[in-house]
Amino acid sequence: MRVIDQFLLSSTILATFAAASPIRRTEVTQAFQKRDRFTIHQTKSRNGKRPGPEALAKAHKKYRPMPGYQPTQSTTTAVASATGTSTSSAASPTGTTDGDSDPDDVTATPSAGDDEYTAVVMIGGQEVHLDFDTGSSDLWIYSNELPADEQDGHDIYTPTANSSEQDGLTWSIQYGDGSSASGNVYTDTVSVGAATVQGQAIELAESISTQFQNDFNNDGLMGLAFDSLNSVSPTQQRTFFSNVKDSLEEPLFTADLRHQQPGSYDFGFVNSSKYSGDLVYVDADSSNGFWGVQQTGFQIGGDGTSMTSSSASAIVDTGTTLLLAGDDLVTAYYAQVSGSQNSSEYGGFVFPCDSTLPNLFFGFPGYTAEVDAQYMNFGFVSSSDTTTCYGGLQASGSTGTLEVILGDVFLKSIFVVFKAPSGGNPTLGFAYKGNSTGGGATSSGSPLGFVI
Repeated sequence: MRVIDQFLLSSTILATFAAASPIRRTEVTQAFQKRDRFTIHQTKSRNGKRPGPEALAKAHKKYRPMPGYQPTQSTTTAVASATGTSTSSAASPTGTTDGDSDPDDVTATPSAGDDEYTAVVMIGGQEVHLDFDTGSSDLWIYSNELPADEQDGHDIYTPTANSSEQDGLTWSIQYGDGSSASGNVYTDTVSVGAATVQGQAIELAESISTQFQNDFNNDGLMGLAFDSLNSVSPTQQRTFFSNVKDSLEEPLFTADLRHQQPGSYDFGFVNSSKYSGDLVYVDADSSNGFWGVQQTGFQIGGDGTSMTSSSASAIVDTGTTLLLAGDDLVTAYYAQVSGSQNSSEYGGFVFPCDSTLPNLFFGFPGYTAEVDAQYMNFGFVSSSDTTTCYGGLQASGSTGTLEVILGDVFLKSIFVVFKAPSGGNPTLGFAYKGNSTGGGATSSGSPLGFVI
């Protein structure tokens, strides 16, 4: 799915908007009635699914700057495992390997795993495949400013005469394992589905570390967290959602990530066909820039009515593949899985692939979320060992302010609404998917789209 929805221009109907300022605190001027909505469908990433240890290492690399982060020995091992031999030898649970193999050439066994997915975005008329990431607030892309050998395997953005370099603005991301990316800042026209933002800040990669050079799964990230998390200096920039939300029918987007098929993001509306349970809204904590929520308890197996009381800070993160939680919860879960062990070789919990896994329930204020057991099996630990599987739940390794990361394993079971009204308090909506259809494959954008 390499072509996004196109829209017609009509001088009598088209809503027109002032160009969005790249400066975070500048308001975007509206000149139309709120009525717009659109859907973005994911497409499979180039290299399919990351091996389990690499997925865990990626999550820890991402959050290592968080205050109080203290990786356990097992998570440190996961980083070494993912950047060593396991990266080249591990296979997806469908039987395909990462690297140069065709991600569409898959078999049906085992049924537990999922490929990685990206979404098509147009920047200055150029198509790139971005990871929609509710755990960050930067729109950064691989660019022609990188050395030629570091551009291989990516769709590269090249500034045009319509792009505008922002003098004095730079961005830099540094992770605890030494990986990094940095560059300068431009503004350009960014189109996502039926929505176009003129003057959207985009962060061009000029320098990336070896870890990023070896990651061919996407061409960059589109951060969908709050503006306060943006890394541009000296003036933070507005995210795409921050610029577009007041132009939507409702100031929200939803995430519907699916098992063994592309998911979708809806902007401006909630599609009730994408979930089967009640949709419950809870207060979101945006104080650290994330879509945060307080975990109040958990239950392993059963029906979710006998929760163990526990308090932990959690965030909902579409950019993290696994489900991460505190050591106590993770250890208690795998105590219920026959043959499981915390593997020093793979840096996380593994178990015999034929083991029976229990469901896992998370308690939030006013809502209990059920994560289906089938998503707890992340797949084979390696192409040479198809009897041992890697757990979709792993330890966060954090004793600081962030303990639970509700990544894609959680989001396969739970439909989530991210709502951020201007001048109001943000909320998160949760609903169980069950046997919902996912709303089919049709786009629900307004017929003419809109420009701001």
